[in-house]
Amino acid sequence: MGEGATVASDGKTLISADGLRQYRPPSFKPNLGKVQANFENGRQTAIWTSSEHMQAELKRLHSPDVLDLPSFMPQSRDNFGFLLQAMIGPKGLDGEESFGIQVCTPKWLLEQHDRADVVSGRHFLIIFEYNYERLVRFISDFCDECIGKTWQEIAGQLSRLGQWEFEDYQA
Repeated sequence: MGEGATVASDGKTLISADGLRQYRPPSFKPNLGKVQANFENGRQTAIWTSSEHMQAELKRLHSPDVLDLPSFMPQSRDNFGFLLQAMIGPKGLDGEESFGIQVCTPKWLLEQHDRADVVSGRHFLIIFEYNYERLVRFISDFCDECIGKTWQEIAGQLSRLGQWEFEDYQA
């Protein structure tokens, strides 16, 4: 990494003096079934760009509409909707970005729209009853399938589920 490199907060990763390169030492990658090291260059967002691969990881869930997601009990089990922000970043690394998802029931959709309307399912997660653990598992499993060489590639996959905070951003 060159002269002046520092060790990151994880105690293993080396960061170049200019902060534009990092090296993660070899570790076993269960999804690949092999040991792999990563050398990553530059940043286009808050997330490093990898020379090999990276995988998405759900870091946390947040909702501006629901104060306490784990204990949330909707007034009606089969008729509710709220905005969910899935905070997702590269697996095993710091950094997260927001993906907005409208979580709702079919009954809620019917009440929000006329039967003659055509509604796109993009960025909607339709559930039949609220179960926090199932919601976390579904989003985590979705993240596990999102693998790519760059964060932008992974974010494109994730944006099938939720609206990426940088989805329409142009530098």
